This record gives sequence, structure tokens and C-alpha cells, in this order.
Amino acid sequence: MIVPVESGILVGGEASDGSKRSFFLMKTDERSEPLWTKTYGKWEDAVFGDIVPMNDSIMLIGSSKDENGWKINLIQVNNEGEVLEKKILVNGVVFDVVSTEKGILLAGEHDREFYVAKLGEENEIKWEKNFGNGVAIVLEPVKGGILVGGELYGRAVLVKISKEGKLLWKKELWENGWIQVVKQDGDRLSVAGVIESEGKEYMGILEEGYYETYHLKG
Repeated sequence: MIVPVESGILVGGEASDGSKRSFFLMKTDERSEPLWTKTYGKWEDAVFGDIVPMNDSIMLIGSSKDENGWKINLIQVNNEGEVLEKKILVNGVVFDVVSTEKGILLAGEHDREFYVAKLGEENEIKWEKNFGNGVAIVLEPVKGGILVGGELYGRAVLVKISKEGKLLWKKELWENGWIQVVKQDGDRLSVAGVIESEGKEYMGILEEGYYETYHLKG
């Protein structure tokens, strides 16, 4: 994960010492010369999620696994990488993180359910929604709400929720797969995803209720 910031570049990911995995964060100058590198946590496994620069701090969000299973972690550090706050948000795995003007949106899996949450300005969970057995994979904030793509009860699904997390509509697109990419351009929604059992990738276009799939590769 690479995020340009005003005073340089932030680079984040996972690090391993051979037995445990951690998150790492490095800051470089504009010429990509390292200024500092930090690591956070020691777990059986870890999947780095995203870097969210704030006004005077940096937010790291990702997933970690220990003897009790997977958890979604939030680590807030200052501009020198020193920890300001470290907390477990919820059991599960996060797949997408999107920063908004009034908080941070998360998409993932919690207790094996399609999970979407919003964090408030104090890093608290402002609201969280489960929509059934599955996993939320990708977020796309749009006018009038938030589009969320993923897998629900074994089918690729696209849902639209309000900014408060209320379900507005749901479209099931194909069986045995999931959605990985969602983009909106005007009235047109474009989605791309995978059929798991066949190892095929599909792209679709949604426009005013119209849906068509295009086989990309198998």
C-alpha cells in the first residue's frame, strides 16, 4: 500500500520475523529515501488493509489472526510513527477501507456475515450492519449512499445502503462467486468479479436495471 502525503510517501504492508507477522509502516521523502520504519503487533498471521492519513496522525487498519481467530485492528500513530491508539474493533477480516469527510467505512466479514461499518471521529464504531452469510469486499461511496459488492449466500451481490447503513436495494448477479470491483460513472454502474467454481472472471455493466456479463478469461 502506497499513499502520497504532503511531506513524503507512506508505504504499508505486512512484515515477518519468521514465526510471527506484523504490520509495517515506512515514511520516505519525495525522493523515496526512507525517513523511518515502524512495525506493529506480532500475530500468527496478518493482512494489512489500508493507510488513512488524518490531519495530524495516520490510521492503519488491517486484520490479524491469533489463537482466538481473526480480528480487525485499528492502529493510530503520529506523524513519526509512534502509537497513539491501538484497539481491536471487532472479530473478523476487513477487505476494503474508505475514508469519508465524517469517518471511515469498512467492508469485510464478521461472524461469517457480510459486514459493513462506519467509524466516527473518535475511532468508535458509529454503526455496523450484517446482511447475512457472506463477505463484503468493496466499497464505492456514491450520491445518495454507498455501494457495497461482495458475496452473499453463495452469490455475487451488489447492495446500496444509505449513509446510515440502511439497506436501499440489493441485486444478486451470479452464483458461486463474488464482486471485487465497483465503479460508478453517471448513471452507469460497472462491476467486475469472479465465479469461484469455474475459475472465470466476469465483468458486468448495470444501467437503469439492465445487466449483462462479459467473460474475460477462464
